[in-house]
Amino acid sequence: MVTILNHQSSRKRLQMVFKLCLLIAVLMSTLCVQTTQSVRAQGKPDAQGTNTQDASKRVFDEGRNLIANEEWAKAAEKFNEVATRYPQSERVDASMYWLAFALKKQERLREADQILDRLQAEFPRSSWKDDARTMRIEIAPRIGNRKLVFDEVQNADKDEIKLMALQSLFEVDPERALTVAASILKADSGASKGLQEGAVALLGERGGEKAAPLLLEVAQSGSETRIRVAAIVGLKNSTNERFLSLLQDLAQNSDDETIVAASVFALSQQDGERTTEILRQLFLSAKSLKMRKQALYFFGQRGGARVVESLIQIYDAEKDETLKAQILFSLSEAKQSEAVRKLIQVARTDSSLKLRQTALYFLSQSTDPEAKKFMAEMGQ
Repeated sequence: MVTILNHQSSRKRLQMVFKLCLLIAVLMSTLCVQTTQSVRAQGKPDAQGTNTQDASKRVFDEGRNLIANEEWAKAAEKFNEVATRYPQSERVDASMYWLAFALKKQERLREADQILDRLQAEFPRSSWKDDARTMRIEIAPRIGNRKLVFDEVQNADKDEIKLMALQSLFEVDPERALTVAASILKADSGASKGLQEGAVALLGERGGEKAAPLLLEVAQSGSETRIRVAAIVGLKNSTNERFLSLLQDLAQNSDDETIVAASVFALSQQDGERTTEILRQLFLSAKSLKMRKQALYFFGQRGGARVVESLIQIYDAEKDETLKAQILFSLSEAKQSEAVRKLIQVARTDSSLKLRQTALYFLSQSTDPEAKKFMAEMGQ
């Protein structure tokens, strides 16, 4: 009896063990299937994602190469393909920017504006967002989007964007642009030095004669050298007589070589005999050799018989050999008979071997018949 009971008990235990093993086997099988399916499920997107990124990169790079070759229409097709065919690509925002750029180059400005607007809305954290914003402001005047220009002038929080808005404002409302620029240049405006310098440059480039009084004020009394230089250079196209007098005074009397250099350059951009004479006087009276060289260069570039005559006189009176060599260069550029004859005289008789060699070199480069005849006689 005990044996039977023990046997039955053993069978029950075996059955229980068997069921437990079967249950474990089923569970393991199920787990294995689920794990395999999970791996496959996870692996498939990874592979697909990798393929997508590789494909989008290839098309994107093709687009950039087309941009470099200025093939705007083909480039637009490539960037549009990235944005529409690979919406999960990490290059979609960049593709939208370059698509807009290629459209702009084709004068398809409204389409470009729409793409840029989408980029800003759909990718608010994109590194291309500010570039898109700037391009929208740039093309806004050409599509009549005055409201965008006015809003950005008022609300732009970055200097680059603010300056682009001011540039566009000069196109749509010059009077208002002058007022905005003036407010930026006020001592208590809180504007950065970079923004003020940019505003001055735009006044010179876009402001016309109406900007001259403000530029003159900044050139005279600005607190920062770079901003004063921008104002001086910005006035280079002004015909205001007061401006010429100011430049002459700054070039002759300023102790800041940067201000002097900017003043001489601005003078060189002016036409007229008065400016030519100012440059000659600056050469004669400048405080440093560097400034004398600059004034001499621009004076020599004026051309004409009177300038050549003056250069010859200056050469004969000048003691500095470096300046005399620069005068020879200016004479070689003059393309006038008197200039060629002076070069020949220097090549023959100057006491300085270096200057004779310099004159010979310039004569050898000349197409003037008299210069060619002289070089033939010299056996060169």
